Amino acid sequence: MNFNPFIIKSIIIDASNIKIGGGLTHLKEFIDHASPRDYGIKNIIVWGDKHLLDSLANKDWLIKKYHYLLNRGYFSRIIWRYFVLKNKIRHQDILFIPGTGHMNTKSISVTMCRNLLPIDKKEMDRFWPSFNWCRYRFLRSSHFRSYVKSNGVIFLNHYSYHALPDKVKSGISDFSIIPHGISNIFKENYKTTYNFNGVINLLYVSRINLYKHQWNVARAVYDLNKQGLKVTISLVGGMDGPGRDKLDKVINENAYQFPGAVKLYDLVSYEGLPDLYKNSDIFIFASSCETFGNILLEAMSIGLPIACSNASSMHELLEDAGLYFNPEDVNSIKSVLIEYIYNESLRKTMGKKAKKIANKYSWNETTNRTFDYLIKLYKNNV
Repeated sequence: MNFNPFIIKSIIIDASNIKIGGGLTHLKEFIDHASPRDYGIKNIIVWGDKHLLDSLANKDWLIKKYHYLLNRGYFSRIIWRYFVLKNKIRHQDILFIPGTGHMNTKSISVTMCRNLLPIDKKEMDRFWPSFNWCRYRFLRSSHFRSYVKSNGVIFLNHYSYHALPDKVKSGISDFSIIPHGISNIFKENYKTTYNFNGVINLLYVSRINLYKHQWNVARAVYDLNKQGLKVTISLVGGMDGPGRDKLDKVINENAYQFPGAVKLYDLVSYEGLPDLYKNSDIFIFASSCETFGNILLEAMSIGLPIACSNASSMHELLEDAGLYFNPEDVNSIKSVLIEYIYNESLRKTMGKKAKKIANKYSWNETTNRTFDYLIKLYKNNV
């Protein structure tokens, strides 16, 4: 799509809330695939901390902006937003906040729904009573206000939109469903064999947390070993807290009898993930609250057979290309794993079907649809 040169002065991206994970991946891929001048946009200005700005590719249309308050805490970033950023935004700009947020300006303001935890009250209440529960409760009100006050909201799937209370949905001026893409480093490193070599290697990539249910997965693995099956699982992601405490309890109860059945690893580099997936036999994803499921899409793109939680937004992404279980029921997890373990044909069929679905997603498509939506909002509101 082409417009007259520089209809829009700048897209200003407030990346002050983006640090790690899917938000960082989305921003990096968006910049890598963007061609703003094809859309009549002179440049893109990204405000963020030093680590984030250093991770972004250099482009002739990209301006990286830093302020010392962005390397401090939450309230320092709020001060920066209202006393620094607000003065930098002009009428002919678009303010894009992919980390969720809103600011009253003369420009068009667009935000994203990136965190389902504050929306899903049942999942939020897993953290009661704790500081995290208080934080999610605050974010719930803050996010709802952002969705209603913004000119437009980008949701990653239909599930996230429909999870909102009706009052919030009715207050949203405009929205679009734009899913994330998948990097070619996953599409090019796909699995070709589905037989086992003595030990069945499971993989679960995700930070340990209460809504990720790693302790139930670990218990299922130990139970399979008690039944005589040689099963190991690599839990990759790290993190301390109540979820890790529950996991450590299960490991301490079983590690002496089955040493090495559950292996813990910290975060793996983005570039190292494809080989990690490819060298595993079955991927398991036990989250009960997932805004999109970048990790799930990565495993799908590799062609792994996937045992997946039946909760949240997973069905919308994985469709019929996996076996589903209740993440809070150890027997349900075991049942799905056993079905895969004893059926190589099923593993191969599901792996190839998952890859076929994943191939429909691309960062180029995500980026182009995002520009189309921003331009539409601009033309409808100027």
